[in-house]
Amino acid sequence: MSETEAADENKSSSWRAWLFNPTREQRIEIFFFQLWLVVGLSSLTWITFEIYDGSMDGDEGLGVWFFWLALMGRFLTFHLGLATCICGVIAAFAKRWKLVAASLPLSLRVLIPVLLSFGNSPPNPESLGTPLTISSTNLLMINKTTEGIVKELTELNPDVMVFQEYSPLWHSTLHKAFSENYPHRVHVARRDSFGAAIYSKKRFLNKKKRIRVGAMEVPTFRVRLMHEGKAFVLYNIHTLPPRKMEYVVEQRRQFRDLKNLFAEEKDPVLLCGDFNWTEHSQFHRGLLDMGFREGHDTVGSGRGGTWPVLKVTRYLPGIRLDHMYAFGDARFVEHWSGYGEGSDHRPIFARVAFKKP
Repeated sequence: MSETEAADENKSSSWRAWLFNPTREQRIEIFFFQLWLVVGLSSLTWITFEIYDGSMDGDEGLGVWFFWLALMGRFLTFHLGLATCICGVIAAFAKRWKLVAASLPLSLRVLIPVLLSFGNSPPNPESLGTPLTISSTNLLMINKTTEGIVKELTELNPDVMVFQEYSPLWHSTLHKAFSENYPHRVHVARRDSFGAAIYSKKRFLNKKKRIRVGAMEVPTFRVRLMHEGKAFVLYNIHTLPPRKMEYVVEQRRQFRDLKNLFAEEKDPVLLCGDFNWTEHSQFHRGLLDMGFREGHDTVGSGRGGTWPVLKVTRYLPGIRLDHMYAFGDARFVEHWSGYGEGSDHRPIFARVAFKKP
């Protein structure tokens, strides 16, 4: 065997040993190489979709596909940041400072807003009227455990209750429990996941309450109410989940139709529901650009995750799919989430007041 062949053989043997029987030092290096991969790929995903997140216009072409990829990436922004942060902490203990530095941008991106949220404070009460309480609950259409949610809402006693995934079973249950105290109601009970309802102690001022949003005619309600002499508009919204391209296209249509409706509103506006998007999404940013404020971001604390919370997933880091947004003279005074027994979503609650003249 020549010297060249012998060197090649030794090199091949060392690679096999590194792959199948590494030394302790080699195992450590493999481990930190894997951490570098996690940090690098997570940061690349985040930066890519921050730079370009696809076009909101049109329903065909590569732009829609890239929009969907960006939307999915943004769904995972917190989890990618959390994984990156864990890698950075491990690297700090091992004094791998380059890896620590690489983990910082995405870690800080997701952790700083959470930490700052604990400093949120309500607006000056002297400039506002008496708050009204609003609840938004995704009931989960297949949820037959009705007692917990009924008890939770009964104890809260909100002025207006908004429901998604409103099924015939839930219609019977909620009508029996609340019809006396909530005489003003609008609802569509369905056996799929897109039934909807609004229960209100306050009288509806408008006759037409169901509006057409998107092409699939998912029930969407718009009601006009009065509080302390101030008229305001409340929407119950449930956009489609972006789990397949047909739904992504419909979700974009729904958003465009809603934006057109919001642009025509003259009164303060409250949006409630299961939006099937997170606070990192293009849709959320679009509403903020229009001047809307999100309840949790404004006066909430912590992450505000609302899904998934069914069984053991309740104790894992979730994402915020349920939101309340306000526009105009409406101001969030409080915003928090409930338990939602039997549902895969936590209900969200808010107290909202209007600026005094």
